[in-house]
Amino acid sequence: MTEKYVTTEEFEKYKKGIEKKIKRESGPPRPPREPNAYNLYMKDKIAELKKTDPTITNKEAFIKGASAWNDDKKKVVAKDVKEVKEVK
Repeated sequence: MTEKYVTTEEFEKYKKGIEKKIKRESGPPRPPREPNAYNLYMKDKIAELKKTDPTITNKEAFIKGASAWNDDKKKVVAKDVKEVKEVK
């Protein structure tokens, strides 16, 4: 049987990875991230597509929603920027 020796650098790298993992698992749970413009748009668009055509599959709905996002992206993002400026 061949023994493999680990260098000090390799060991320290491995040790740091394990310490990060332990810290991440033992810390308090992170709050969920807020949805961005795309997430909100897709949620509304897929609900709209499902309402107009209940037989549509999720895959087809996402394809149509993503296509619509590409067409409407500038309008939606510009609208969000205006809302942010109004709040400030």
